[in-house]
Amino acid sequence: MFLKIYLWLYVKFKRISWLFLSLLFVLGGALGSSFVQAQTQVSGSIMVNTHWLVAASPYVLSGDVVLQNGAVLTIDPGVTVYMANNAKLTLQTGSLRASGTAANPIRVLSDKLRQGSTGVPGDWDQWVFNAGTVNTQLDYVVFEHGKGLQVKSAAPVFNNLDIRNNLGAAITVDLGASLSGAGNRASGNTLNGISVPAGDISGSVKWGLRGIPYVVSTGNVSVGVSPVVSNLSQTLIQQGDSATISLSGSRLDGLTDARFETTGLVAQVLSGGTSTQAGLSVTADALTPIGLTALNLLTNAGWVRVPNAITVVQAQPTMSTLNPTSLYVGQGVVNLAVSGRNFTRQTIALINGSAVATQYQSSTQLNATVDNQTNAGNLSVRLRSPDPLNVGQFLNSNELTLPVVPAQLVLSPASQTVAKGFSKTFTLTLPYVAAAGGVPVNLVSSVPSVAGVPASVLVPEGASSASFQLSAFDLGSTVLTASKMGLVSAQSTVLVVPPPTLSLTPAALTLGVGRSAGLTLQSTVAAGASGLTVNLSSNNTSVATLPASVTIPAGTKSATFSVSTLAIGSASIQAQADEFVVGAANITVRPVSLELPAGALVAPGLSRSIPLNLSDPAPAGGLVVALESGASGVASVPASITVPAGQTKANFVLSGIAAGSSTIKASATGYLSANMPATVEAVTISLGDSANSAAITSISMPEEISLPYIVRISRPAPAGGVGIDLVTADVSKATVSPSSITIAEGQTSSGVVSFSVTGVAKGATTLVASAAGLNSASVPVTVSSKPELKFSQTTRIVGKGLNTYAYEVYVYRQTDGVAYSPNQALTVSLTSSDASKASVPATVTIPAGQSSVYFQVTGVDLTNGTPV
Repeated sequence: MFLKIYLWLYVKFKRISWLFLSLLFVLGGALGSSFVQAQTQVSGSIMVNTHWLVAASPYVLSGDVVLQNGAVLTIDPGVTVYMANNAKLTLQTGSLRASGTAANPIRVLSDKLRQGSTGVPGDWDQWVFNAGTVNTQLDYVVFEHGKGLQVKSAAPVFNNLDIRNNLGAAITVDLGASLSGAGNRASGNTLNGISVPAGDISGSVKWGLRGIPYVVSTGNVSVGVSPVVSNLSQTLIQQGDSATISLSGSRLDGLTDARFETTGLVAQVLSGGTSTQAGLSVTADALTPIGLTALNLLTNAGWVRVPNAITVVQAQPTMSTLNPTSLYVGQGVVNLAVSGRNFTRQTIALINGSAVATQYQSSTQLNATVDNQTNAGNLSVRLRSPDPLNVGQFLNSNELTLPVVPAQLVLSPASQTVAKGFSKTFTLTLPYVAAAGGVPVNLVSSVPSVAGVPASVLVPEGASSASFQLSAFDLGSTVLTASKMGLVSAQSTVLVVPPPTLSLTPAALTLGVGRSAGLTLQSTVAAGASGLTVNLSSNNTSVATLPASVTIPAGTKSATFSVSTLAIGSASIQAQADEFVVGAANITVRPVSLELPAGALVAPGLSRSIPLNLSDPAPAGGLVVALESGASGVASVPASITVPAGQTKANFVLSGIAAGSSTIKASATGYLSANMPATVEAVTISLGDSANSAAITSISMPEEISLPYIVRISRPAPAGGVGIDLVTADVSKATVSPSSITIAEGQTSSGVVSFSVTGVAKGATTLVASAAGLNSASVPVTVSSKPELKFSQTTRIVGKGLNTYAYEVYVYRQTDGVAYSPNQALTVSLTSSDASKASVPATVTIPAGQSSVYFQVTGVDLTNGTPV
């Protein structure tokens, strides 16, 4: 009761005199021992700014006291804080300012001392500074008989702390804590240091607290994330065995060392590792202790330990492969080859758990006898060896599955396209080697009219396949089936298509002896990826030769090759390829020869060009041809002419000397010679407007009018005829068409073949007709203005129902105001502007050679003074 009054008095009358207070204390003593020192009880949450004063000291904390909500707790120098049994102060979010001094330190003690007892380490829990701790500093604070301080990802400042007689470490931190401060000391604690856990420091921290050492009791502290191994691809290895083990994890880059914590187990780091993958080559010798062992790895990020990484077991038989890999129903007894390791002479093969006859070959090879299988399914294969360390027990191998499947015949190819009229090879395959006597298999084509096969094929003893031929008869499709009792049948689809065709162009070729020419090979289908090789042949190689084959490039349809002639005669060339219709060409080899025109005409004293033709191109270096005139006094030629290499023609000059005839001869070594008759005579050219008219001396015509003319010569044309060239001197005034006309052999004129002269514009020019070696003709041409039509009268009166007189009204054709009377008639159309008043004939014709014609006008009705 007295204590309560005292506290009330203290709160209400802070200014009470020290004398009065002394009296109260004396009074308290007089009242007996039940009087205790003043105190402030603290429990629960501190959520507002709080100030602990010396006057209200001591403060007694019980339970879990939590500073939160950003509150600031300020503790003055000299304050004593008693911590009840297992009491704890946690800074969750907020600040703590404990500002003790050397003379008046702040003391955090066991509440047992306040109660007159003796404190022991661990009486109270901890002061904990969590991540929400900010702006926190403790100066000159004594912590005794608790469990030390704990800092979790916070950064408080500790100066001149005296941490003593605590259970556990003086300070415990996590790897996110950043402590700083100086003048601190620790004594009498379980660990007089700052306890740091093993692990990775992944952020930025500062270890800046001085006076108390940092202690890592176990494990490693890594700055940055530690390397981690999350998986090993193999965790079991046999004594005397080797294995390649893949590691998965993080920060494994730079792996340079790997060590197992047992003898006889060696690891070598393989190249090519990354930060997440690494490889080890692991070898266990025959004496490696059996059991689990740990693995230590050195990476760029430091050492990492993998506990219980791998288990070493006793060496036992291990199978890797079986041969054959499967069996067939009804195959009979099969010798099964088993490959692996750690086989002994006492190793027995077990098929579905039952022992079978086993022959030891080596430590890596066994043969087991498997009985005939009558049903499809899977057989389990294991090996069993006596355990040398445990009498009566066995070492069992891994298990492999041996499938038993139905026996299946196989036809290959499974589908095939065959050209009509050709054959293809098919192969029948058994799933196993044929027994004694071979295995006959039946064959059938579903549509035998399309393609046929033999009735059966025999697979010989000791073989597993046999071949046969299919013949394509007609277009269509069929299914080929191979069957035998007890075996699954096989089928192949066959499509018979029209065969592709080869052809040679040109199909017929005539060549001179010793010459070469190109032939084009054409296919109706494009060549495949490797091209199409076509065989070539000649049935008469003494006449014509060619390469043995030619290849049509992939994706194309043609190729060229050269044929060479050796002697006069004929040969047949053939192009052949599998499943193609043969291509053929006929070669005719003739002598090489010279050719001259059938004849030539030249006037005395004139010359003309004569063409010389070769039957085949001139050889390399050209061909020299000798020329000779049989009557050199009549006509002359040069002594020789050279035809350039590769050319087939050249020209030489024939000169007329005197009237008469001569024979021109051309000859060359190896060639048939040629002769040409030549006539030398003065021949003139003239022009006429008809076959029987006299020669014209001039031509007159209007613009835009064309007139026909013919050409004549003074004597019949020689063999080969005479070509006359026609031209006007000024094509802007008049033109001529065609530009040349040929007078046939034995004729003197072009006859019905005429040429036209057309007036272009008013003016004058000259028409010239000429021929090589002949005297030309020249005729002046005058072009007048465009012709026009005119009536003889501009007005005429006619009575109703009457006609004008004959020869009264004319229509004229004129040019430049002068009557125009060509040799061509002209039909003129007439119209009346009002046929109901006056009428005229629809047309009138001006006769050839005349310039006018009359017509009559008929009066139909009165015009009432309005002319028509």
